[in-house]
Amino acid sequence: MKRDPRAFLSDVIEAGHAIQQAVACINLNDYCNSRLIRSSVEREFTLNDQLVWGVIQDNLPALLKQCTKLLSVLDGGDA
Repeated sequence: MKRDPRAFLSDVIEAGHAIQQAVACINLNDYCNSRLIRSSVEREFTLNDQLVWGVIQDNLPALLKQCTKLLSVLDGGDA
């Protein structure tokens, strides 16, 4: 069953208000220097929980392994 477009619009409005609340009392410099606030704001933009969970389970371990190998090579170690 397709989701009612009104539900999508309500989600956008709710996310927009959450973003406004997260940044209400800060400036750009504060935003740039706060990983927590940036993560919170970015999380409100077009991310699906199931998609994120799938990436965590299916892709993140391989990404971390590959990055660890690359860092080792750059640090002068063997892959």
